[in-house]
Amino acid sequence: MNEQENVTPMPQPIPEISEYPDKAERKQIRRLYNKNALMFVIYYVTVFALSFILVDLPEFSPPIEALINIGLTLSLEIICIVVGLKVLKLHFGSFFKRDGFGISTGLKTWVCSQGVGYAASFISVIIIMVLSVFVSDGFELVNPVAQDSTGATIIMMFYASLGAPIIEEILCRGVLLFGLAKYNRRMAIVVSAVMFGFFHGNMHQFIYTTALGLIFAIVDLKYKSIIPSIIAHFGINTTSVILQLIMMFLGIDITATASVETITIEYIIFTLIAVGLMLLFVTLAIVVGVTHLKRAREYIPRPNKLGKTRGYPLLFSSPLVWVVIVLSIFQIAVVPLL
Repeated sequence: MNEQENVTPMPQPIPEISEYPDKAERKQIRRLYNKNALMFVIYYVTVFALSFILVDLPEFSPPIEALINIGLTLSLEIICIVVGLKVLKLHFGSFFKRDGFGISTGLKTWVCSQGVGYAASFISVIIIMVLSVFVSDGFELVNPVAQDSTGATIIMMFYASLGAPIIEEILCRGVLLFGLAKYNRRMAIVVSAVMFGFFHGNMHQFIYTTALGLIFAIVDLKYKSIIPSIIAHFGINTTSVILQLIMMFLGIDITATASVETITIEYIIFTLIAVGLMLLFVTLAIVVGVTHLKRAREYIPRPNKLGKTRGYPLLFSSPLVWVVIVLSIFQIAVVPLL
């Protein structure tokens, strides 16, 4: 036997990765960030175009208008998801891994994010009140499910409970978060959370949903699945819908602004119940969050030099990213004033 046949081949040396990416790698990374931004460019441009086109259409009954709005929103979000999966070459099934966690993980995520959401919502109310002092019109608290009729409101409630948690998590956590996490996980968490906030289109929900997005992203990266955030998102939206159904049952106008004329005994009782529920969830969020998120550092370590140089500097030098930033700010800060 030939002696050379018994010689174990030498392992090939692993090429060293420079701390600072060269020109070719910078171009490749910017291309990745631009591909992520492309989904939201398509979304914003289409939304702005539809806002002009739909003005000239005949008026429909509120329930029909609600169904049309839901249909258009779902169609547009699905298009963005398909584009993201295609250009980023992501596998849709990988978003729904079920290893390493159970229903309890989703419930803990819900409790934690519900409490954080209530706290963020309280902060956003204060910010909106301050802004309203300087700008009389445009910045106000928005109830996204409240419509011009009971039928339309109930339709929006069903969508908020069942449709939104799934489609929004696929887009913002599945495609965007996992699409950005290759180089810098912490950057991916922040960017996906902020875009989740912008995605809701108004200042009040921006603050509230950005806080939720941070919790969702941390848990989803830990378990490499969007199932926990879908469960938590469903719990949060359903809790809100149940509270609003109670208000409707008590005869409280969920679209009315509180004033001396609108404050009734039912309103006071409901407010006390809502405040108690909020304090309960905030307390539980602190307790559960300490145990549920304390090991997050193991799964989301601080980026090293390689991650830092391939993170924010290249993200903010990507043209389409700036297009999305401008369009997002225009949506929540300028459109309300028009």
